[in-house]
Amino acid sequence: MTEILQALLHGEPVHGRHLVVTAHADDETVSFGGALSMLTDATVLQITTGAPVTDRIVTEQRQRERCAAFAAAGWPWPVVEAAVPGREAHRHLATLQALLAEALVGVDVVWTHPYEAGHLDHDTAAWLVQQVCGFGGPVRMEFASYHCNALTQTFGDFWPDATVPAVHVPLAGDRLTRKRAAMAAYESQAAILRKFPTPEIEAYRVAPRYDFTKPAAPPRARWDVKRYQPSTQEWRRLVAAVEVAA
Repeated sequence: MTEILQALLHGEPVHGRHLVVTAHADDETVSFGGALSMLTDATVLQITTGAPVTDRIVTEQRQRERCAAFAAAGWPWPVVEAAVPGREAHRHLATLQALLAEALVGVDVVWTHPYEAGHLDHDTAAWLVQQVCGFGGPVRMEFASYHCNALTQTFGDFWPDATVPAVHVPLAGDRLTRKRAAMAAYESQAAILRKFPTPEIEAYRVAPRYDFTKPAAPPRARWDVKRYQPSTQEWRRLVAAVEVAA
């Protein structure tokens, strides 16, 4: 909605009840930290632990870092943890749908990742939000993540979609100070956070209507370029089967 984007662009408070659906701890900070400081009522739903299925040490480390990040930034928002292992969100779709449906009660606006084949957990978050919200529920909005363009990788911006132009919001003053403090708390994720070249700028847009039976819009799927498994083609088959069953 244009009034939400305009408020963020001008550094004004954003009212209403917001749900921020992230794939991993740190996504809320690097992609949305400036906005988190402007919302007046928010809950964060984190769908994965960001750690392999059996790695309790990494899971607990990322929880501690998220708590430290929120404390450093002064964000009071509660966090709901789905506790699905990292890179495994697509294997827990029914559980995640039920959790999201419960979290959406009374929500006006839901924010999440775009569908860009940068990371399957991101794409699962995008699928979940569209699937559960439908097209008559809460307003669906997006923050930028990462993807592959024709030659290289892009972090912190969207693959362009003419139907939903993005707003690029410069951060300064308190918003930027709080975001940088939160980013610094994610010590284990420093390498990936450094790939975001402009933490002082965040990109947001209204979520488009995706056809998840088709490949994401960028010309190369970063997930497949990295040779992660399952492939994006297999992921599309899995979510399509859930849609048909529903």
